[in-house]
Amino acid sequence: METVIIVLQNSLSPIDAADFVCQLLVETVCNVTEPNDYRKLGQEFVQKALNHSKQVKEDIRCEAKTRDEVKGTQTLH
Repeated sequence: METVIIVLQNSLSPIDAADFVCQLLVETVCNVTEPNDYRKLGQEFVQKALNHSKQVKEDIRCEAKTRDEVKGTQTLH
């Protein structure tokens, strides 16, 4: 038996859903005895993405504050 799996994704999200779907399909087709826990992995990826977003936001605020201090201006937040 030959099997071909193609998964396409046209969106941005905190996780690579297409990769997860592809892995899940391959595990199913190959009858993997210990498949990944995609719910747990998804939750972990989303948490990492949210933490990263918070860090980026804080970094931008710090850079704006530094720039304002150098210029003697104030950025509206």
